[in-house]
Amino acid sequence: MMSTYPVEDKIKLLLVMQGYKEKEIIFKNHNGTDNRLLKYDYWKPINMEDILYVTNITGVEIKEVEWDDDDCGTLYAYDINTKIKICEYN
Repeated sequence: MMSTYPVEDKIKLLLVMQGYKEKEIIFKNHNGTDNRLLKYDYWKPINMEDILYVTNITGVEIKEVEWDDDDCGTLYAYDINTKIKICEYN
């Protein structure tokens, strides 16, 4: 299913190419705002090398956010900033 945010489809495809399960990659609005959040499975971490891989290809800034939950331990999600395009110079 295509999302209303085309860059999210690209992010999902790139993560699937890195071995992540498509059905476990979820995008949602963050704290009732228009800011988008990426979560994998039940708040599992995504390898930072994979985040950098996605960032380098899409130019989208992705920041890890983590917090502790008394019942589940450390939870991870990722803020997606599509307004900032990261340029890489080789």
